[in-house]
Amino acid sequence: MMEEEHIYIPVDQSEEVVAVPLSNLPEDPEEIVDVLKAEMVPFSLWVDFARAYLAQDKIPQYQRLLSFGTEKDVEDFYRGKGTFESIQLLCELAATHVDAARAESNKSSKTERFAKAADLLSTARQLDFHEQLSSIGLGELALARDDIEGAKREFQQAARHRSNGKENIAGILMLAKLHFRQSQYADALKLYKMALRRHPGCPPHVRLGIAFCHFHLGRPKLAEAAFNRTIALDPHCSSAYIGLAVLSLNSGTKQGRAQGVHLLYEAFESDPSNPHLLALLSQHCLVNDCHEEARQLAAAAAELAESDKQKAKCVMLEGRAWHALRSAREAARCYTQARKLDTKLPLPHYGLAQLNLLQDQSFHTSINLLETALQQVPGWQDALQVLGQLYSKMPEKAAKSLAQFREAAARSPSSMEVWEMLAELLAATDPPGSLHAYKKALELYRAAPHSSDSAPHAAENGHTEPSIHLNPKLLNNAAVMHMRGGNFQVALELIEEAIQAAASGDAVSNVTASSQVTMGYNHARLQESCGRRREAEVSYQRILQEFPGYVDCYLRLACLQGRRGDLPAAHEWASKALAASNNAPDALAVQASLYLADKDKSQWDKAKEILEKKLLGKHENRHDAYAQLALGNLFLNSISHSAKHPGSEDRDSKQFTRALALYKRALEQNPGNLYAVNGIGAVLAEQGHLTDAHDIFGQVQEVSAASEGFFQMPEASVNLASAALAQQNFAPSAQLFQSCLRRHFHGQSSRVLLYLARAQYDANRLLDAKKTLQRAIHCSPWDTTLAFNLAVVMQEYGVRELKKERRAGDPNKLTELTAAGVQLTQAWRLFTFHKSQLDRLGKHTVPVDKKKLAAHLNFCNSTFQKAQVLVKEAEKEEEAADEVRAAAQHAIQLAAQARQAEVWAREQKAEQARLDREAAGRQQAAKMERLKQDWRDNEAARQAAEQGDASKVDRKRKKDQQAAAEEAAFIEPDDDLDGAEYQPGDESDDGQAGPADDGNEDEGEDPAGAAASLAGTGLMSDSEEAAEPAAEVNEALEPEVEVDGQEAEPAAGPSSHKGRLKRHRHPDVAAQPETAAPEDDDMDSDGPQDDGAQAAKRHRAALFQDSDDE
Repeated sequence: MMEEEHIYIPVDQSEEVVAVPLSNLPEDPEEIVDVLKAEMVPFSLWVDFARAYLAQDKIPQYQRLLSFGTEKDVEDFYRGKGTFESIQLLCELAATHVDAARAESNKSSKTERFAKAADLLSTARQLDFHEQLSSIGLGELALARDDIEGAKREFQQAARHRSNGKENIAGILMLAKLHFRQSQYADALKLYKMALRRHPGCPPHVRLGIAFCHFHLGRPKLAEAAFNRTIALDPHCSSAYIGLAVLSLNSGTKQGRAQGVHLLYEAFESDPSNPHLLALLSQHCLVNDCHEEARQLAAAAAELAESDKQKAKCVMLEGRAWHALRSAREAARCYTQARKLDTKLPLPHYGLAQLNLLQDQSFHTSINLLETALQQVPGWQDALQVLGQLYSKMPEKAAKSLAQFREAAARSPSSMEVWEMLAELLAATDPPGSLHAYKKALELYRAAPHSSDSAPHAAENGHTEPSIHLNPKLLNNAAVMHMRGGNFQVALELIEEAIQAAASGDAVSNVTASSQVTMGYNHARLQESCGRRREAEVSYQRILQEFPGYVDCYLRLACLQGRRGDLPAAHEWASKALAASNNAPDALAVQASLYLADKDKSQWDKAKEILEKKLLGKHENRHDAYAQLALGNLFLNSISHSAKHPGSEDRDSKQFTRALALYKRALEQNPGNLYAVNGIGAVLAEQGHLTDAHDIFGQVQEVSAASEGFFQMPEASVNLASAALAQQNFAPSAQLFQSCLRRHFHGQSSRVLLYLARAQYDANRLLDAKKTLQRAIHCSPWDTTLAFNLAVVMQEYGVRELKKERRAGDPNKLTELTAAGVQLTQAWRLFTFHKSQLDRLGKHTVPVDKKKLAAHLNFCNSTFQKAQVLVKEAEKEEEAADEVRAAAQHAIQLAAQARQAEVWAREQKAEQARLDREAAGRQQAAKMERLKQDWRDNEAARQAAEQGDASKVDRKRKKDQQAAAEEAAFIEPDDDLDGAEYQPGDESDDGQAGPADDGNEDEGEDPAGAAASLAGTGLMSDSEEAAEPAAEVNEALEPEVEVDGQEAEPAAGPSSHKGRLKRHRHPDVAAQPETAAPEDDDMDSDGPQDDGAQAAKRHRAALFQDSDDE
């Protein structure tokens, strides 16, 4: 059993004490005060008894005891004895006044309480200016007065001061708390860490502050570690359990959520009166649809809340619980109370806006509430989503708030919901911007990671990754915007994806049956726009089997049959639509359009009756824009119907006036109605004001082009081209028709193709007009008017070709005349086919006059006969021209052959000259090589003679003899050189002088020196030595040679002639006996003989001079 705690009062002037049990404190604190005064106890006992009353939640006794301790007589008694205790009492009493002021609703009472607290704290500061406790009290007072800067100054001062002369971290903690309240978590974290370093044994709540700072800074791991450390130091710290629970709940996993709930229950067991904990449990119950439990917990949390802001949050949670319980009155009461407690809290405004919408109250009130909430939380997606739906019903408000939504999208570029809401808001006012927003939203949705919750579902379906489906609503709306922009294939893919997502059964894909029918209709509509009309027709009929009251399907089927030309079937579907919709305006409009499309203009009266009586005749439909425009078109188109009758000008004028009035009325109701503007332009064009009409059509087309495909008006483009055609601007008109076909009709509109053919016809491009009409017939084979116009074009082509002026001898005459006959034949066949169809089906099916058709047939027949005559004449002219051409061609061939032979002869002559030059060059090179070798041999012999080496001289002499024999048997030159003779002064073939006389090359050799050398070796006799060397050399150089049986003239000097000697092999050279070579002087002989001396002379002449040289 625990021992009871006591406070001991020492008895004055005695060692005895009085034990006062804490469990039995007197209800009147004055009894304790009397004892304390009588015994003159230390002032610290006053503080102990005050805190004892406070611990027992006896606030009045606590306050009275503090008041007694601050009386003047007590202060005088303890002055200088218990300064710190006096400061404690003053600060604690001031804190009671601050708490009372916070709870006070009366402003004057609140101010009075703050003033008393300020006086007490000022007194405490005067006792000790450097005491920390008074600075903390003044800081709390400043916070209660919402003076954040003043509180920061006091807390900073407290952090520098001491408490009772000792270092204390209370000032640092208060400053950290202030930074945390201002969401300055990084600064708060630094201060908490500083306090922990200065006092490692500080209370666990310091680590709790560190944990919450890490939590708000996005550091869940560090926050979790700090929370766990706090719990380890204080197992009953409910705030730490709450922090861990929030971390687990935010993990996004099923296990984490379960752990978070378990931690919340542990915190509740530890501290069931914690308002934060009760608010979290209430919110958890709301999420899990436990609305009654959530309401009870929120009400309990509101009673225990310590501040107005905290109480406002709890009351707001109670209002949400009442809202979920469908108690609108109680929910509105709670939301209103929360707004009063905290005007900056956004959720109560949002809840009140929802309640107003549920009770069908004014949109303006809800919009104002949502705008107020968005002022507190800019870019709040939930509020923006509701506000966007409201703005879509109030365009005047939407235009003003677009900037806010764009700013939200710019602030949160990765928020898929914001982009989707922006797209929905822009759909009516800015279709291109809406399409861009839808593309961005789809891009973000597709790039988002798969939800972990879908992993089990994916595993059940056998997928390795969870299959994520986009919201069918988003896909459907994006498909509609793509369709409006003309991107039919992309839109079809999106709507098919939406249908698949809706059929998946996911929570995000949970769509209603009506939404599924809408997506099915949109799918069929896109099939129709993509040209898959058979599939679209089947889809419409399938929807009607399940939902027979879906009127739009009847109307689309009627339009499909009308476009196909089957007007009876179209009227049948329109009648079904009228029956299913009870004569809805849309069904009446479709029926009227079918009557207007009938070629039998007697049906137009039925259309007029529908438009005038059933649509515009009713009060609720008197401003129907379609009815006004359709009736105006009827009056405008009926002008041509009555133009041929007497008095048609007056009727036309009235029709123009009525049509123009209807167009103007539609334009006044909607200034942006471009169809009305186009109708006014058409009236002006019919009245002959082509320039004005052209300008109007051009402006309409510019607006259509500026809409980036969202507003397509092909009629304006057709009218613009028709106005250009009426102004006889044929080439621009044809270009405009072609552009219109390509941009609006995929090149498959028979009506526009007919207009294009007319422009080409007027521009004399008859073949192009024929091809264009053939394309039109391919698009609408049932339209007999197209075939009749094709026959007219072919007939006109044949006539123009026959009348065409041609120059004499035109080679294309026969071809063109034959083609003209073919065109006339084909035209006659088409006219014949029309006659048979007209006789069989009647004029209503084939709208052609019989007399006019007969005239065309007769004209084609007679013109064809004329063409046959012209063709025969052209054939004769062609035969004559062929003969002339054949003769001319033969002469040209002969001349070409002669030129070719001449060219060949020149080429042969040039080739022969080249070969001659190459042969002469080879011969000259060989001769030069021989001369070089002779010079080398002579030099070697001379050196041998000087050195007295007779063996080398002998070898030289033998070599020279062998060379002479080889020279005598010199190979014959090329055959083309045989028989050539030396002609002084001749030049080479190329006009250049021949090579210099070879005799000049030996001018450097000294014959006397050579003879002296031979004499030194003993090869010359005395008589030879006495002979004149120059004379011997000249004799050897100038022998008389017989060439070709003739005696050659003595050669002149080396420079006396120019030319070249072309030699033949002499027949007797090979038969001449070889002269015996003289022996050396040292050989055994009787001396030189005359014959030997002559042979030596000849040998020396051959050695030093080539007898063949010039």
